[in-house]
Amino acid sequence: MALKIKKHFPQSIFLLLLLFACDYIFAQSRTISGTVTSKEEGLPIPGVSILVKGSATGTQTSASGVFSLKIPNGTTSLSFSVVGYEAMDFPIDTSSHINVVLTSRLVQLSELIVTGSGVATSRARVAISVESLSGKNLAPTPQATIDEGLVGRIPGAQISSVDGTPGATTNIVLRGINTVQGNTSPMILVDGVQAFGTDISTLDPAAVDHIEVVQGAAASTIYGAQGANGVIQVFTKKGQPGKTRIDISSNVSLANYLNVGNVHEARLSSFKTDANGNFVDSNGDKVTLDPNGIYEDVNWAYGTDANNPSAMANPLNIYHQQYGTNLKYYDHFAQLFQTTYNRNNSVAVSGASSAADYHIDLSNNHQQSNIRHNGYNDRTNLTSNLGIELFKGFTIRSIAQLVYTKNTLNPFFQSGNNAMLYALEVSPYVNFDQKLADGTYPFTLYGVNGGRAALNPNYIAEYSSEVSNRVDILENLQADFARTARAKG
Repeated sequence: MALKIKKHFPQSIFLLLLLFACDYIFAQSRTISGTVTSKEEGLPIPGVSILVKGSATGTQTSASGVFSLKIPNGTTSLSFSVVGYEAMDFPIDTSSHINVVLTSRLVQLSELIVTGSGVATSRARVAISVESLSGKNLAPTPQATIDEGLVGRIPGAQISSVDGTPGATTNIVLRGINTVQGNTSPMILVDGVQAFGTDISTLDPAAVDHIEVVQGAAASTIYGAQGANGVIQVFTKKGQPGKTRIDISSNVSLANYLNVGNVHEARLSSFKTDANGNFVDSNGDKVTLDPNGIYEDVNWAYGTDANNPSAMANPLNIYHQQYGTNLKYYDHFAQLFQTTYNRNNSVAVSGASSAADYHIDLSNNHQQSNIRHNGYNDRTNLTSNLGIELFKGFTIRSIAQLVYTKNTLNPFFQSGNNAMLYALEVSPYVNFDQKLADGTYPFTLYGVNGGRAALNPNYIAEYSSEVSNRVDILENLQADFARTARAKG
């Protein structure tokens, strides 16, 4: 009997140690259970990931939002996360049951788009190209108009100014244009309302919350036939919760025509000169100009006179003679164009409470023309976005935009092309700023090398003018009723 006990003694010791080890392990952990619900609706949230912070130990909530997890002793918090809700770390103590409430997470702008019905839709569910641009990133530098801020920021879009005239419309062509009807302009929506007669360039960039651009002919599946050329949706800012906020902005920008290609008029001529370097005609007589910049005693209209300026050209046609004797070189680009200083000022008042929000923006933009004596374009915008919850779940929102534009640009220079044309056609030795004896500008100036007469830009600016006043009103009234579902029992 003693020999038998001695034979199994090592195995008995091993089993005894194993029982002690298991008892020690179980003594170092405990089970905690609980429920996870949403803060907004109070409903259980299924599929919530629960991890012991700093470890890989975890579980998920059931369809009823219930979980049970064995955690090591000394655990101080659990991490809760699920798509659509803010992740949180929940501190725990010695309690064996906890109730966790998660807050809905605001979806980022890049994850949602707003369709023609004004309903937010997941980008993954829309089979068309949609680009989103936040108002904060609309332009890194001050911009006078929204379309200027869009340049280079929408892939596949061609956005260019028709000319450099202040207040001129911008040509916007989105990918997948519709050319059958001969119209390539996209559909413009402001807070869900189509802007039929209002150009996007008249809207206030400071009041923009974000912009969505829907490209391609497939946009017509959402917006109808008018959206075949693409759609640009502009959404204005709303008031944010907190105390009343006042934002003031003011900037001044400098504008110049760029001549990166060194375009200029000929600074040399092939005209005949005498021994003193004076320009002479075919008879050897010194060339003189009348106040119109026309050769005296020359029948320039028909070019039949023997002293026609074209006869002054050197037979060898070598451009080597400098101006500066009896004919002076004038830089017509410097005489026609000017540097302008444009200003943009705005003030915004915003705020929100539990039942109402408001954002009111007043701005003024003043742009001068780079063409001398060509006036200015002055735009004043008043934008208001007001929302109020009349009773639980029922909200009324009023979005209004009032735009007043005063334009004093000369109708002759409206496109800017005419001024450039005449600056290039006039002979370099003609002075734009020279006046007649009565103090007025001449009507015509002599063309290049005896060519046809050109109109004097200063004469046009002196005897033609126009002042236009325009008012645009955009109003959008929305009513929304949302009923929150509650769990029974």
